[in-house]
Amino acid sequence: MADPEKENLFSYTPSKTLTLLAAGLFGVSAIVHLVVMIRKGTWFYTALVVGSFMMTGGYVSRFLSAESPNNIGLYIAQSILLLLPPSLYAATIYMIYGRIVHYVNAPEASVIRPTRVTKIFVAGDVLAFQVQGAGGGLMGKSENADLGKKVLLVGLFAQLLFFGFFLSIAIIFDRRIVKSAKLYTVPRHGKHGWRKLLMLLLLAAVIII
Repeated sequence: MADPEKENLFSYTPSKTLTLLAAGLFGVSAIVHLVVMIRKGTWFYTALVVGSFMMTGGYVSRFLSAESPNNIGLYIAQSILLLLPPSLYAATIYMIYGRIVHYVNAPEASVIRPTRVTKIFVAGDVLAFQVQGAGGGLMGKSENADLGKKVLLVGLFAQLLFFGFFLSIAIIFDRRIVKSAKLYTVPRHGKHGWRKLLMLLLLAAVIII
């Protein structure tokens, strides 16, 4: 009799319908962001776009993996493609935060200067990205599967630490500007000001976590 653990690598049964729906939504989002990025020349969105395409591929791989639950190659592909994109999304958030600080013209209100925020946190993300990738690679060999999962969790924990630190910096920046006279000297463009954009950024960060 076949070992059931070898027949199904998942500890649950993935919903094929929801998996395809997620793949479709991320696919449409990736294409829309790619078009906007090219038309507007906002190349700092590259990480976000790449992450969106990876998520699309991840859910497609999960659907295929659900069809063949004993295929370790598909299982590893869907795991890596779904776990790594948040690092790319976070990198985009760091870059947008730096641009908000420059726009408000209050670099002194940021705990870490905006020119260093992106470098420091993207470096942390790259480190977490590499650790997670190494964990995913170890999962490819059955004898290293448990070790791979632990390494993957270490990478995710490191990413959460960096992200939590960033959230603290962004919240402190917001509090300092709100209490400062500079709040009333920041120019507005369109209906929404910089603070609404910062709030959306923080909301996106919480969703990613």
